[in-house]
Amino acid sequence: MDNFGFGFSINQSLIINHKLFLMFGAEYNNTRQFKYIMTEGKYSHTTDINYSFNSLSLPVSIRFQPGNKYEYFVELGFFFDPLTKIREEGMLHTYLPNQNGQYDYKVDDIVDSYFAKNSNYGPLGAIGIKFPNNFYNLIIKIDYKYGIPELFNGLHPIYNRYIRISLGIRFNNFK
Repeated sequence: MDNFGFGFSINQSLIINHKLFLMFGAEYNNTRQFKYIMTEGKYSHTTDINYSFNSLSLPVSIRFQPGNKYEYFVELGFFFDPLTKIREEGMLHTYLPNQNGQYDYKVDDIVDSYFAKNSNYGPLGAIGIKFPNNFYNLIIKIDYKYGIPELFNGLHPIYNRYIRISLGIRFNNFK
C-alpha cells in the first residue's frame, strides 16, 4: 500500500520548437510504502512495516505543448535515481528452536536505514496545464514514475513506483 510523500525540484526547459521542449533537472523525492507482512526467512517475518525512500532523481523528458490560451502539455521521458536511502520501521517476529526442541517466540521493534542495492530508473509520463500571466506561469502537473529494478534484498521484491501531483511557478523575466 502506498502512502503520501513529498519532494521538490529545480527544472530547466530548452525550446526545440514552439510546441516541443526538452525538460531536465534535479529532484529530491520522499516516497513511502506500507507492507502488512514480509517473510524474512525460515524462522522470522516482519509485520506493519513502513518503508520510506529518499531519492535524488535526474529526470529528462520531452514536453509536447499543443495548447494556446491554457497551455496543456504531455511529457514522456526517463528518470535515473543514482542514490536511494531506505528507512524501514516495523515489528520483527522470530521463532527460533531452543535446545529442548521448543520454539522461542519473540517480537522486537525494528528501525533500520540502508542504501538500496540498485539505482532506481525507468520511464516517466506526465500531463499538466500551464496558466500564463504577465509575471509568472502557474503549472499543475500529474506524473508517474515507473521504477524498474528491485530496491530491496529480501524474499519479497520492493519497487519504487509512484504518482506525483506537482504545483510549480515559473517567473517571467526573472533577473
